[in-house]
Amino acid sequence: MSPSRRSYEPGRRRSPIELRGIRVALAPDPFARPTPYRRGECRYLYVIAEADVAIEEIQQVLTSAGLYGIDSSAPDETLEEFASQEWIALRKVLTAVGVPTAELPLEVDRAWIEWRM
Repeated sequence: MSPSRRSYEPGRRRSPIELRGIRVALAPDPFARPTPYRRGECRYLYVIAEADVAIEEIQQVLTSAGLYGIDSSAPDETLEEFASQEWIALRKVLTAVGVPTAELPLEVDRAWIEWRM
């Protein structure tokens, strides 16, 4: 069986990847025990970084792996550090798929952090 061939059109460049939005979400850990969560006693959180991108005009959401099991009583500085770690992981994914590094800040922006409940 011969390998499949890709057609090449001279002068045609691959369409750029457009970064449309970035956010870092903090939310109740979905893997935590559900009974305390239903009673409003959420004790664990997760953090995940997400980016909306358009790849060849198809909307995609790329994410970091996420960090689960964070104690909800952790200080804000600790939560921001976890958010920063997830942003760094997502930034690597975005550069790997071709988002120009000029569009990707080195540090997480506090405005991206959102709480989901």
